[in-house]
Amino acid sequence: MKKIILQTDNETNYNFIDLIKFILSILVVAIHVHPFGDNSTMSGYNFWITDCLGRIAVPFYFVCSSYFVFKKIDVKEFDKNIPMKAAWRFFRLYILWTIIYIPWIVVSMLEYYNSVAHGLIGAVRNFLIVGSYGQLWYLNALAIAILLVTFFLLKKISVRKTIICATIIYLVGLLGNSYMGLLKPLSSYEVIWNSLRVIKKVIWTTRNGLFFGFLFVAMGLWFANTKWLLKVKYSFVGFVISLTGLFYEVCYVTMQNWRIDDDMYISLIPVTFFLFNIALQVELKNHKRWKWLRLISSLIFYTHTWIRDAIAMLFVVWNVDITKSSLHFVLTLIVSILVANIIIRISENEKFIWLKKLYI
Repeated sequence: MKKIILQTDNETNYNFIDLIKFILSILVVAIHVHPFGDNSTMSGYNFWITDCLGRIAVPFYFVCSSYFVFKKIDVKEFDKNIPMKAAWRFFRLYILWTIIYIPWIVVSMLEYYNSVAHGLIGAVRNFLIVGSYGQLWYLNALAIAILLVTFFLLKKISVRKTIICATIIYLVGLLGNSYMGLLKPLSSYEVIWNSLRVIKKVIWTTRNGLFFGFLFVAMGLWFANTKWLLKVKYSFVGFVISLTGLFYEVCYVTMQNWRIDDDMYISLIPVTFFLFNIALQVELKNHKRWKWLRLISSLIFYTHTWIRDAIAMLFVVWNVDITKSSLHFVLTLIVSILVANIIIRISENEKFIWLKKLYI
């Protein structure tokens, strides 16, 4: 019992979680806009940010969102209305931001598909399964994962068994993501290989609510219902070790040429577990800045690819390709923060309170 402490939610503030979410939102921007550019002597460092460190963000977001949904619920007297309403809220955000991203969705359809019909089919497939545009897949996946966990709870399946099931599904999902190379021996079996190709064409990626989000939302459920947490010092050691393991794992699967995507890794499970353990226990003095960071991190996450593409298009008008420069990352981040601030400020006015639907 020396390594665990009793979780006392009444005495806890979540300011440190807000700080972590803000830092991770910057890493999400770095995933989609290389911070060191592509034509500099430092461009090699992008790998460590975008392919390694940045991959912590989405699993942490899954756990965090799940925790705040399920901490309101007693699993023994389960009320499905709370998670159902939360799932709808996230899906509503997904629809809203998909509408905002329609200009870029249309542009990508015109570039990728040969005909309007194929483009429309692809857009519908993406909206339902893959994700309508860029990072927006997270909202769809989060809603689906919450519904999956809710289903398990309605069936009276314990939290432990839910996590076991979700872990198995996650490990299967690795084969359609960063561990795809392990399936290459099956290419000798034409029927099996062609079936896998059809599945890949339909679902495109296992980076979704079932294979990816389910496990981390289940982890959030566990944190919301456990009375015990690992002490910060032990969690920190575990985090450093597992983060080191993540770096080695990413390097290994990259050298083995196994990856077709770079979202899902085994090490992300302990990394996220230890980081959230720390986040729940480290308390920062109350200040209005933490609420600001919480709101702004969400809006940075939602807006940054729209802003990234707008900046790139603006520079094209000036016959400049900024996409290979680190300046693209700097401008995207700065403008995303400014836009987030503007939206928050304006939404505080009663006439524009409806703008809060963009981030709440």
